[in-house]
Amino acid sequence: MADRQFAIYSAEDDSLAFYRYGHIPVVGTEFAGKHVTKVFENFNDHCWTTDAIANRVTSVSVADGGIKPRKLCHWFNRFENLRAADLEKLDTTYTTAAQGLFESCGNLEQVRMPRFGMPLVADTNRMFYGCMNLSEDLSSWTLENWRENARFSAGAPGVIDPDWDYAFTRQFSRCPI
Repeated sequence: MADRQFAIYSAEDDSLAFYRYGHIPVVGTEFAGKHVTKVFENFNDHCWTTDAIANRVTSVSVADGGIKPRKLCHWFNRFENLRAADLEKLDTTYTTAAQGLFESCGNLEQVRMPRFGMPLVADTNRMFYGCMNLSEDLSSWTLENWRENARFSAGAPGVIDPDWDYAFTRQFSRCPI
């Protein structure tokens, strides 16, 4: 059986965790040591979010590698109680959009971003907009294909933006003269 990709919300600890496993667990059962309150599927090819649990989630994690979303836009938009997000295991080598990823997550304090970087992401508008409690140095990020970055971290004074000038120069250094 092929691995399935899904996310589980557990009301026990208000967590949202992403998994890649052979079967999708049933609501009301236990999975990976957590009570399954809600299951989400089909988030890889579109801008996915779930307002139904947005105000409850305090932590987000990617438990398994191999989850490869094409778009991350607005995944955690308005998760107002989100304090920590560990996306390190997320494979973003083919992700093309991440606008509004953590927009209006005012309580977000800690983020671990994907170790693969985001080499194909073109749109980073409002990615950390309004994350007023986040302190994160993103100056070493390489976003070689970015086109849009309006308000990337507006309202997030502790976020140090990527070097947009360097990324812009890299884009044009690949153009034939």
